[in-house]
Amino acid sequence: MKKNLFFGLMALAGLFTSCSQDDAYAPPAADSNQVSMSIGMPADFVKTRASAPATFPAEHKLRCILEVWTKDGSTRKVRQEQLVTAGAANITFNFELADQGDYKAVLWADYIASGASATDGHYPDKYYKTDDATGLKKVSIITSAYTYTDQVREAFAAVEPFTKGATAKNDLTATLVRPLTKVTIAEKKTEMVDKCRTLVATYTVPSEFNAFSEEVSTTATYQARYEAAPVGHGIPINRVTCKVLFSDYVFTAADATMGGIELMFSGTVMLYDRSIPAGIPLKRNYKINAAGNLITAVGGDDPAVALSVDMTDWEKQDTDIPD
Repeated sequence: MKKNLFFGLMALAGLFTSCSQDDAYAPPAADSNQVSMSIGMPADFVKTRASAPATFPAEHKLRCILEVWTKDGSTRKVRQEQLVTAGAANITFNFELADQGDYKAVLWADYIASGASATDGHYPDKYYKTDDATGLKKVSIITSAYTYTDQVREAFAAVEPFTKGATAKNDLTATLVRPLTKVTIAEKKTEMVDKCRTLVATYTVPSEFNAFSEEVSTTATYQARYEAAPVGHGIPINRVTCKVLFSDYVFTAADATMGGIELMFSGTVMLYDRSIPAGIPLKRNYKINAAGNLITAVGGDDPAVALSVDMTDWEKQDTDIPD
């Protein structure tokens, strides 16, 4: 009887010891490396497209890329891509970071072909090359797919620094904005647009954007050449109805200016060639509309080019710039 009691007490003591050890050792929670990031789409993007059945351009879908880099940009820790649901106000990325420290979340979103499928987590690029060895540090124009006056070349970006501690992080957020200016050139004398059959516009634009540093390359450029009929639809610029000749989406530093634009016209009558001097203001995430008396018949007056310009934040009202 005493022997059985002794072994019973020993077993009970072992149970208490085991419980005590379990309480003393608390392994890290399985999700302590987890990070969740909510990415907001621009308010105007959601508002403009939420009520329309076709929220994206025909035959396209929107792809968003997340890269996580160490703060100094020396090491990329994460790269993920996912599709954005049409009309969605935000999307969420979930990823793991084992090491505590300071990081930068770098984001890019652009249009790709609607039928594109991911290979090894990467969707084929269409208008912007995003798979350089340096990742989103070098996003470049795909010149063979360069198109004008078309929403499909809209793109969005954001950078969000953050610190990863010992526990899971689920409060990380960022909002995408366009690293571009939409530049529209228009004609004030609307009746002259009907006399123009073909417009050739040549000008130089930056061709690379570093999404990590949010800088536009000052050396990598592309010689853009629009050659087609004027677009022709009406647009109000400084409260005057003008007609659009062409538009383009241009990588832009926070504030910059456009280089010169050479214009050649052919039509039902002989038309002067024109030169728009450098200096049209550019501003990231803005639409810049510039209009002048650009289409002029040979033999008539050929005044110097003077432009009316207005700037429109995609989410705010127009700002007129004096001639």
